[in-house]
Formats: sequence, C-alpha cells, structure tokens
Amino acid sequence: MQIPLVAAAVPTVIMKPSNTVASAVLAGASIASAGKGTVGLCGSMAYADGGIYCRENAVGACTTDLGDFPAKNKWDLQILWTDDKSVHLIKQSEKDPHTYIQFKDKLYIDASRGAKAPIGFTPDNSTLLEGETSWAWSGAYGFIIWSPTDNPQDGLADGGLVTGQGVEWLDVPGYRGLKRAHWNVDKFDETRRTGKDSGGSFGMCYGDYSSTIIQGDHP
Repeated sequence: MQIPLVAAAVPTVIMKPSNTVASAVLAGASIASAGKGTVGLCGSMAYADGGIYCRENAVGACTTDLGDFPAKNKWDLQILWTDDKSVHLIKQSEKDPHTYIQFKDKLYIDASRGAKAPIGFTPDNSTLLEGETSWAWSGAYGFIIWSPTDNPQDGLADGGLVTGQGVEWLDVPGYRGLKRAHWNVDKFDETRRTGKDSGGSFGMCYGDYSSTIIQGDHP
C-alpha cells in the first residue's frame, strides 16, 4: 500500500493556516531510512530525457501522459531522497514493482539570483555551472523541498510550508498542454517571504516502504 511520504524526525513545524497552499505538518526533513533512502513515486509528473514534465488535462490537473513529445527515455517520475541531501533519479524494475534502479543522476536547480531555468538531473556535480546545485533537498508528506542552507526550514515561509517553493510549470512550445518544471528564484524568495504560493506544487510523491534499491549508471 502506498502512503504519503513522511520524513525522518526533526522538530515539528505547524503550517500557516489558509494562506499557504499546503495545510499539513512538516514532519521532518532528513529523509534517509536504514541507510538506503526513501523512495518517492510522483504520479503527477514524468521524467523525460533529463527534465520533469506534465501534461495539463481539461480540468487543469497534471498527468504523466506526454503524448507525442519525443523523448528517448520517459516514465512516471520516481526519486530517492538520500541522507546526503540529494534526490536521485530511480526507475522501477520491470521484474519486481518494489525494486528500483538508482541512477547517478541527481536533481539540480539554478539557484542564482534572478534565475528562471529548467529543473534537471546531473550525473556529475563537476558539470554544474556557478549557481547550480544538487544539494540541500529534503521532503515531507510527499513534497520535494529545497533550502539554501543545511537547515530545511530555511527554505520555508515563516512557520509554514509552501508546496511549490520556486517551482513554475511553463509551456513547452509546440505541444499543447505540455509543461516543464522550472525553478524561479524570484518566486522562491517571494513565497518564502509571504507564505503565499502560485504556479503549481512540486511533489505529491508517495513512498514505497518495501523497496529494494540496486545501483545503476544512467538512464
């Protein structure tokens, strides 16, 4: 059975009430369990050739059907939060639904002042440009959270959790309804300052707590 992901224990933070998108409790931020990490199955987002996408349906909900979008590798986004504050790309094994291949590729963003760039995956931190980072990720109740420091709470609005933080879903030209996840630093700063959010959430990932992780290379 899939249940909402809850991170390892740190002091509980109660959400701000109605002016935050997520009215849940931040139950922690150090995600790894038993040394292997925590699996997140993100059923409303898809991985495709290094990016994160979704297709908006008629009622405005995100789906993982990317239609005729050309991608060599694409599947429903699956991730692994690890205790080094990274988010690794993983893929469910075709032989066992509870076995996942962990790739070297890690989630990264451009956190430079004023940046608005696609969220992607990097297999090697040495390829990251100035301002880009694959570190300081955490999560709670299935939401993917980034912080500019070692403390996850520094990435949240005062006293609350904003689900989208700096995530902005932007149209992919030429593909109706298709959107790609970007990180908008100005939006991140604004949501952290005001506790209000717009532009879509980043997460709703459910945990598989019977998972087995095997090491892979690249998709």
